[in-house]
Amino acid sequence: MIPGLAGFLIILPFGIFNTSIGNVSLNGYEDVSSLSMLYWLAVTISIISYILMLVALYYLKRTERYFLDNNLLKKQVIKNLDNSGLYLVISAIAVTVSYLLTWIADFNGTTISVQYGNNIFVPLFIIIVGLFFKLISNTLKNVRLMKAEHDLTI
Repeated sequence: MIPGLAGFLIILPFGIFNTSIGNVSLNGYEDVSSLSMLYWLAVTISIISYILMLVALYYLKRTERYFLDNNLLKKQVIKNLDNSGLYLVISAIAVTVSYLLTWIADFNGTTISVQYGNNIFVPLFIIIVGLFFKLISNTLKNVRLMKAEHDLTI
């Protein structure tokens, strides 16, 4: 994912435009300079959400060695899963805001076109995964507390 982010940041300033943002085709610098600020805000928020997803993956990577060693009740595992879930939820909200800004920038005030697409399922899936990690973190925290109580009573 990091090379994808680096590639996007390298290609964008050099004018190699062969993509579309919303319904706008970008073929040169003139097309880029005519975009509204809402498009640029949506692109910025998209980049931020991408970075947040990378941070969430980093926390999952830090948790991986504890899972392989079967040490699931360590405080670090609970904290990493909670952080990963939090960053995924924030990333999903940022992606949704980016989609809304792109839709607002495309709205011309005269007609509304409603299209069925699968773009809304991406942030929905990300938020479900983030909430799942937060749920697992909370469950492991409760299990850790119960284990500590059980060890004291024996």
